[in-house]
Amino acid sequence: MYEAKKNLYALGLSYEKMHACPNDCILYRKEYEDSTNCPTCGISRWKEGKGSILKEGVPAKVVWYFPPILRFKRMSQILYAL
Repeated sequence: MYEAKKNLYALGLSYEKMHACPNDCILYRKEYEDSTNCPTCGISRWKEGKGSILKEGVPAKVVWYFPPILRFKRMSQILYAL
């Protein structure tokens, strides 16, 4: 993971980490940013530990989002350099 992150930053690409529902119903952003349960399926946003105790602050699923605009800008810079 360290090498992948290092290569992404070297290329000038960034990413955002977003919490997601374990069933892929929603992303916890905008109006759902402060929600603790999924409004669609009702599953908790947080990972369960031993004894079914919720670990607040540890998301059950994290999605890496790569903004496409930065990728298009980088691709066009490479094409113009050729």
